[in-house]
Amino acid sequence: MQDNVQLAFDAIQLYQTQYSQVDTVWGYFSAVTLAISGFVLGMKRSTKTIKQTIAIVAAYLVFCVGNHKALKSGQELLLDLGKNADFYAEKAGLVVNDLHYLTWSSSTVGYFHRECNLNCVNACR
Repeated sequence: MQDNVQLAFDAIQLYQTQYSQVDTVWGYFSAVTLAISGFVLGMKRSTKTIKQTIAIVAAYLVFCVGNHKALKSGQELLLDLGKNADFYAEKAGLVVNDLHYLTWSSSTVGYFHRECNLNCVNACR
């Protein structure tokens, strides 16, 4: 019984660690998106020429692709860790909210990023 409790606590700790890492990547996405949006809206001359506009959009899209890949893999791992933590908690007789239901699927992350990217690109026009 004691081993099951230890396995449950270890699994929950892994989940919490991964959750923090994914939260950090979401924070990067939010900060960069707000910074780019503020820059474009605050400095109308930053999008005066088509070259400047293309450079801003291209740099943002490169960031978004890398961030999306990191978030997608992080969310997939988070789902797996949540399921494992639930399994071991149940096996140990611990009452834990279903952790894997608190996590977005990778397809939901993809949808969110597509919508944000479209809105940012439209703002640059």
